[in-house]
Amino acid sequence: MSDLPGRADRTTYRRPTAPPRRPRRRATSPGTGAVEPTPVEPAPDDSDVGWGDRPPADEETRYLTDRPPHWGSD
Repeated sequence: MSDLPGRADRTTYRRPTAPPRRPRRRATSPGTGAVEPTPVEPAPDDSDVGWGDRPPADEETRYLTDRPPHWGSD
């Protein structure tokens, strides 16, 4: 191998370098601590009313809730 021009007898090996370290990010701002969870309210579709089932004697409430969205916006 030493007979080739421009080639040394020994191959140089460059050690790999580690990528630069990033600063660690905090999950919360300092001093704020954990946030209280908000109470979960059931969606209207989770109840029978959301699926159209209502008590039979509740016709007035049904009439008031089944209005089109543009009613009462005057």
